[in-house]
Amino acid sequence: MGVAMIVEAGGDRPAREAAEEAVWATIRRRLERAGGAESVLYMQHLLKAHLEGEEAAVPYTTYRFGLYQRLSEYSAAYNAVTGERMSWLFDLYRENSGPGMDAETCMGIARAVAEPPPDNVVETAQFEEQGGDMVFVARWAHLHEDTPVEGDFIQVLVNPRTGKVFSHHRKWHRVAFEQSER
Repeated sequence: MGVAMIVEAGGDRPAREAAEEAVWATIRRRLERAGGAESVLYMQHLLKAHLEGEEAAVPYTTYRFGLYQRLSEYSAAYNAVTGERMSWLFDLYRENSGPGMDAETCMGIARAVAEPPPDNVVETAQFEEQGGDMVFVARWAHLHEDTPVEGDFIQVLVNPRTGKVFSHHRKWHRVAFEQSER
């Protein structure tokens, strides 16, 4: 959905701010007239007005906005020292998860994303029900000379219906025997 607002130049605040406020005021009025006044509070969380262009013509400037809806949540965690991404979750790829691909195919997809180091052992590679959805869970444990490294793992969740990975967690350390300060 596109919206255009014409705003007169001048004043204490930028015209772009006034134009964006005018977009939201227009949407608010339309919702109130349609009997959806209670939804006005949630609109700015669900929709984003993105400035797509402006045309200056004295004394007015036309601002063109596109309205976009949020599709999903995405979260990620990074190692503060190395900057390496430790985990991510993109919930949109989990939607409509259910039976589809076989376990071997899902494991191939998970392995390609996880890229487990050679000192790994597969701990889990199975379908599980999570929140009413069927997902494929692949989990690797870290072994060093046949000894488990406590707390180290890689886990990947795959939507078997679409073959898309929607979650990846990795906590894997290099085993060092020299002393270090903690």
